[in-house]
Amino acid sequence: MRYLLVPLLIGPLLYGTPLDQVIEIALQKSPILKAKRLAIEIGQRQREAVTAESFGKVDLGASYTHYNIPRTLKPLTPPITPSIPLTKDLGSLNLKYEVALFTGFAQKAKVERAVIGERKSRVAYRVGRGELIYRIKSLYFQALALREELQALEAEERALQELQKSVSEGVAVGRRASLELLKVKSGLLKIEAQMEGTRNGINSLHSRIEGLIGAPFGEFEPARERLLEGKGTPPIIAEAELEKRRVRKELKMAESLKYPKLIFQGIYGKNFGDGREATLWQTTLNLNYTLLDFGYRRATYERAKVATLAAEERLRAKRLEFRSQVEEGELKIASLKRQIEALRGTLKVLEQVATIEKVKYESGRGTIDDYLQALADLQKGRSQLAQTRYQLFQALAYLNYLKGGE
Repeated sequence: MRYLLVPLLIGPLLYGTPLDQVIEIALQKSPILKAKRLAIEIGQRQREAVTAESFGKVDLGASYTHYNIPRTLKPLTPPITPSIPLTKDLGSLNLKYEVALFTGFAQKAKVERAVIGERKSRVAYRVGRGELIYRIKSLYFQALALREELQALEAEERALQELQKSVSEGVAVGRRASLELLKVKSGLLKIEAQMEGTRNGINSLHSRIEGLIGAPFGEFEPARERLLEGKGTPPIIAEAELEKRRVRKELKMAESLKYPKLIFQGIYGKNFGDGREATLWQTTLNLNYTLLDFGYRRATYERAKVATLAAEERLRAKRLEFRSQVEEGELKIASLKRQIEALRGTLKVLEQVATIEKVKYESGRGTIDDYLQALADLQKGRSQLAQTRYQLFQALAYLNYLKGGE
């Protein structure tokens, strides 16, 4: 989904802000997404660190030792002569390179796990991004539904104000009863209270969206939603698949504990003492194999095996849940479309009824109660249609979120 570029924000926006622009602001400024972008960077650094670890390390070492008896600057080797330099104060400076040549494939699995971890952080960002977009759309559509409800209330208020004026004139000339005027005034007070509650609801949703996007925005603008095509595996499923792969790499690392470890070490350095020096170097291969660990390797492997089975079950559950949510969403969309068609037909009838009741009341053949009820039913019908229409948009937005279409 393409979004509009956001202009420079200087203080709160004074004009309407389209939904696409609100989403673009959120993608730039939302603390939630900023944290997930940082998580991606953490994954990158972790992968780089583990990859670098595979190449070993070079250490610079230095030491100074004072002995109670003289020592040679280097080990004695034939031929041994009396002129071998001795010292009680021995200093050394050396470079040491150490690398694991074989770890039972643990290092390879560790690097692969880090790569998967980085990919998972990217997918987690997509999931978080899609969830944030859906939450914004949902709140935005709720606000638009309330705004249309407010417009319906305002229309009813205008009709009641017009009726109040007509009834007041009728009361003045004795053609209408004072009770009728009181009923109209009561209806107006009720409408004013409903309008105030609706405005407060719109303002509350406005504040909640600002909290999500991390920045102010202007008034709500008309918006719609359409079904979008997801690309590739839905992020929700991809995240669970990567978690299963990551846990499998941990099982490989646990299996590596059964194998010996082969470590290479090379040292080059100099020893110093009494103004003399001696050069030394050596290479070493260390082979280590654990004979007894009192059950540590077995327990570690079994734990990793169980964790792998749990990850596979979580993935299976996520796929079943995803399929169920998609089917439920599609059924809800179909149901809401049918409701909208029915409500449109009902609204036409309610408009006709209100017109008829107005004519009947003005001609003296109807009661004010019937006319007031017709106006209330018309307002309710308009509100229900608006609510249902925007519920449809919310359902479409949720299905887009599930499929990764945003």
